[in-house]
Amino acid sequence: MPRVSGASPESTHLNTLLHALIVLLDLCPPLLRRAVAGSAATLAERLGLRSAQTTRRNLAQCYPDLSPAECSALTRAVIGHSILLMFDTASAWLREPQAALTQIRVVFGEAEVDAARQARRPIIFLLPHLGNWELLNHYLGTRYGLTHMYQPARKRWLDRFVQNRRNRTGTRFVTAGRTGVRAQLEALRAGGCIGTMADQEPPVHDGVFAPFFGVPSWTGTLAPALARKTGAEVFVAWCERQADDRYAVHFLAVDRGEQTAAGLNRAIESAVRSCPVQYVWSYKRFRTRPPGEAAFYPTPTVPFSAARGVLARMGASLAGLSPRPLTRGLARTIAVGMWLLGTRFRRQSLANTHLCLAAIRPDWETIARNSWTSTGLGIADTLWVWGANPSELRSAGAEAVVQAVSGVVPGPGGVLLLAPRLGQRELVIRAMAEHAPSSEIYQPFPRPNIDALIRAQRAASGVRLLQYTRHGFDKAAAALRAGEHIIICPEQQPRLSDGTFVSFFGEPALMASGLRRLISETKCHVVLAWSEPDGERFRANAELITLPDDDAAILDVCTAALERAVLTAPRQYRWHDKRFNIRPRGARRLY
Repeated sequence: MPRVSGASPESTHLNTLLHALIVLLDLCPPLLRRAVAGSAATLAERLGLRSAQTTRRNLAQCYPDLSPAECSALTRAVIGHSILLMFDTASAWLREPQAALTQIRVVFGEAEVDAARQARRPIIFLLPHLGNWELLNHYLGTRYGLTHMYQPARKRWLDRFVQNRRNRTGTRFVTAGRTGVRAQLEALRAGGCIGTMADQEPPVHDGVFAPFFGVPSWTGTLAPALARKTGAEVFVAWCERQADDRYAVHFLAVDRGEQTAAGLNRAIESAVRSCPVQYVWSYKRFRTRPPGEAAFYPTPTVPFSAARGVLARMGASLAGLSPRPLTRGLARTIAVGMWLLGTRFRRQSLANTHLCLAAIRPDWETIARNSWTSTGLGIADTLWVWGANPSELRSAGAEAVVQAVSGVVPGPGGVLLLAPRLGQRELVIRAMAEHAPSSEIYQPFPRPNIDALIRAQRAASGVRLLQYTRHGFDKAAAALRAGEHIIICPEQQPRLSDGTFVSFFGEPALMASGLRRLISETKCHVVLAWSEPDGERFRANAELITLPDDDAAILDVCTAALERAVLTAPRQYRWHDKRFNIRPRGARRLY
């Protein structure tokens, strides 16, 4: 796709506004900063904002000896420091680097760093999110020169804004990926220094589980690998706020025998323990779990979630009771507006359609645009399906769905229904649930209120929800043997450890290994079913999937059937989903 060079008027205005905000933050006197930080932290902790919940969860796990009162107090202190850091970041970005560096009062452990530099040995700086890392970047860039790998901001104008303020001290920033790794390796082989934020979760193929505060944590292997290849010295570095609002820089050397993923975690843990209030505990450091282990972070409770949930259900009910032309017209208008505004959905739709259809459909851009409009109409139709009575559903084509599925099933027994994100999926689910006992292998929606709404609708339709886990697939197998229908969305991405890559329009896409196991063990009838809007009604489609003799090819056959279905109605497919979010090792990122 063509790229437009230069800054857009929108980005120019946003750049100006952000600069003005930084100036205002920098002008705030210290007493006002502390008052704002303290008040905001108390409010966030008492309201139970998501960041506060994550912070409290991490602290409770990493410091199990804390009482509930102590954990709450530490949570407030951590949030308060994060807010103070916002003010300090504004000061570091606004002022000239040399002026900002006057905030550093003392440096500890630098003699070993200087000795390594004098011996012309390369250095790897591990830079955890501890203290003021923006001021630390100024210091390291000025003193040693640094090649620092980072993850660019999603908004290009914001990324340019941030880098313009960081690239004033001799630090060379390179983007994460193969190019960045190559640049860091070259810098080390030339006897230079590199920096890495070693306390972030790496990509799925570039890490191992290593203890961090006693908790298995998905940890990057790049820093240990670079240290082995180049013989580099490794130091943990952080910039700690002092009581007088000035800073102390710390360097902690990591012994050669400790230059492993576990050893580097121990070194970072030691740094964090020295000033735990100044660590970014709101980051979900333990998000990725070993296979079979439950999620570390449960679905957060949102302030006023009960009220918001009631409002969401009321809104859905009102939308379902409103005249369909009104809700569809409103949905179409909103969808067109979101497309014209250039949201991330537009970018993802274009990326996916270009990847999958550009070679076979010259109108792939039109398909992407129309698919987003169809998504808007689909939301309106979903609300109508949820609120419609059985006779209205029959008039709209629900019986046609049942007939289409029954027409391709050769005999009695349980049916595994693959219901893709194609057309009106909710009609398929409700139609089959009213026809026969049905369960859905369900992955929770990321937004709690919407997830609660979906669960309520499934319960009202008599659909039992099974977890998207091995236990859930085992329950589905038992239900299929008992003659029930099982519904699953075949494009739903599992965790990497629970999935298998298949070819979807020539691109590797992750699919649940449990689906292959379910089909192989039960030898059930597998049907791909979808429903397309046809005016005020819906047109039903169903295909019986002929299973291969080789169980290893089951997912490939199912994916091929899905491809055929998508090509029959490409404008009805949800191209804006991140279908290729998880990639094989070495594959480029798409989003």
